[in-house]
Amino acid sequence: MELKRLVVLATGCLALLMTTAQVSAELPQEVSGRASVIDGDSLWVGKFRVRLWGVDAPEDDQVCFLNKEEQECGSTATEKLEDLVEGRKIQCVPQAVDQPGRYLAKCQYEGVDLGHWMVTQGWAFALRETTDHYLAAEKKARVDKLGLWQSNFVYPWEWRDNN
Repeated sequence: MELKRLVVLATGCLALLMTTAQVSAELPQEVSGRASVIDGDSLWVGKFRVRLWGVDAPEDDQVCFLNKEEQECGSTATEKLEDLVEGRKIQCVPQAVDQPGRYLAKCQYEGVDLGHWMVTQGWAFALRETTDHYLAAEKKARVDKLGLWQSNFVYPWEWRDNN
């Protein structure tokens, strides 16, 4: 019985690796177009749905607390990204494809890395399991008490697990 379970698991892992390799080989070098923000870390770029690679922002309906008052921190993060890029032409370099089929991409507008900007401003967090690329920016935002770092919050990945 145990051997059968291992064979099924190994077959599933091999299929996943083959699918990942196939998807990776099919990634475009660049996706560009007018931005339409979905939330603080995802957007439409032309006809493509993109999530900013290496960062995680609060969900649109997520709240945090500042001086014991409820704040709509997810909506605020969305607004910050909208203020920067909504309707403007941006360029993205896909790194991978996630489970919902979005491109995970490094995106920029006029030379500004959007993920880095969101983390530097305190409206998104570095995704440590993806990369350490944005950790220094997050530390600086935390020390300077920018954006979410002024409030009491739940990390977005923890909030999603509980909601």
